Formats: sequence, C-alpha cells, structure tokens
Amino acid sequence: MGTSFLYMANMSGVVCGSDTDMTIFQLSKKMPVVLAASATSLIPWPHIIENYRKKGEPQYYQDFEGYIKDFEKYLSTVEINFELQALDGNDCNLIFMGYGESDIYPTIYDIYVGVDETSRGFYFEEVDACEISHDTNTSSGYIGNFDLVSTLFQGATSQMLGFVEDRAKEFIDEYISRVYDKFAGTIYENRVKKYFEKYNKEYLSLFITQEASDLVYNRLNIGIDTFSIEDMVGAVETIIDANVRLNHIYSGGKVPMGQTRELAVITRAEGLKWIKHSLFAI
Repeated sequence: MGTSFLYMANMSGVVCGSDTDMTIFQLSKKMPVVLAASATSLIPWPHIIENYRKKGEPQYYQDFEGYIKDFEKYLSTVEINFELQALDGNDCNLIFMGYGESDIYPTIYDIYVGVDETSRGFYFEEVDACEISHDTNTSSGYIGNFDLVSTLFQGATSQMLGFVEDRAKEFIDEYISRVYDKFAGTIYENRVKKYFEKYNKEYLSLFITQEASDLVYNRLNIGIDTFSIEDMVGAVETIIDANVRLNHIYSGGKVPMGQTRELAVITRAEGLKWIKHSLFAI
C-alpha cells in the first residue's frame, strides 16, 4: 500500500494530510518549513530527513527557495545504497511547503528527485514552484494514487483521459479520410493533401482533453480560493479518507481500510500546527 498525500493552499495558508505515518516532516523548529515524502518509498526519506535535522537548524532565509537549496545541498552528500531501477515517480517526489523570512503568503515546491547513476548522488531533476500571491492565489497537489477521486482534480481518471485522446485521434483520422475522399480527383486534391500533412493530430487530440481538464482545474481553484483554513482541513481529510476507502473497496478488500493519519496546517502566524499526528513521526 502506497502513501496518499494531499495538500491545498491559498493566501491563508497550507493544509496537508496523508493516510500514512511519517509522511509530513518539519525541517525547522523555528521556521514554517515542511517537507512531504512518500513513507513507503524505497528511498529512506524518514532516515534522510532525521539526519538532516540532526545537523542543526538551517539559517534564516528571506525567500523560501533558500531552504530548498539548503536541503538539496545536504541531499547531494547522502550515500545511496538501493537499486535505482526499482524506483518510481512517487518514490522520488518531494513537496516542500512553507514560508521564507519575508514571505507573507506560502510557497510550494513540487520536486522530482533524480539520481546520478555515475556518482550515486541525488539532485533535483524537475522543480515546479508555486508562490501564492494575488495573481496566483491557490495551489493543490498530491503524492500517490488518487485515480479513484481524480475527477476532483482532472475531470477524469488518467485512464479515461488516455481513452478520450485515442478516440479523438480516431475521429480526426475519420474526418481527414472523408475530406480526402470528397476532393479526390479534383483540382483541390493536392492542396488538401498538403494542408493535412501539416495537421498536428497529436496536438489537437491533446488539446481537446486539456481544455476539459483546465475547466475542472479552474473550478477547483475558484473553490479553494474561497476556503478558510477550516474548509481546507475538512476538504483534505475528506478526500484522503474517500480515496483510501475506495481503494479498499475496488481491491476487493486486499488493500487495508485506511484513514487520514497525519493532518497539518501551515500558516504565517502560527507555523506548523498538527491536527492529527502519529507519535512515531515526531
């Protein structure tokens, strides 16, 4: 069973939760700097994070990015002693949440950690940063499998999106074939052929599904923008509980019945506050 971690953020702060203990970690006792990683990852994140914290408090950084770079610097010194081929995307996904010294609103970094097979060292391969502001006033994301409730985030499951894209390509091919037949043997035949040679079927089929997904994302963001901290706490916990229970049902009971095990709020005024927390994760 993998970790299911979810966060929501707006200008009021960040709410995050997980169905697995030892997923959410505070990197600083004095500053609201929080890291989420899959507790079931082949990479021993709890051990790595504990050793990072043992080296002492990170210095204060005006921008949240400073804390990201500080952890990346430490991570590059960690010795790797596991099989790289067995890693998947969730194993390598880190989500940083919190505030720099001068930040009014939270910042979220969604990071994919790469592993250098030559030096056997970690590095940050893909970094997606979202700084909450009056222009970008919401953010949400997750680690793990949320396919069963992904209509809330994507408008459809990843399998359904793939099916729709394939069907869109079939319809486009059928349309092109009908146009060819219509103008075959006429003075426009070569012109039509040249036009469709430039036709990007891949882009059009992707555009159709992306447009529908964007509509769902926009509605989700409008909702999160209106949420209070209490609203986000309720939403995050409800979605995680629904996800793990649906996974239990669809697995025929093979996946254990779960619930939200960790739930936390991160704000400028109060830093990290736990609502649910395992003693083993302290």
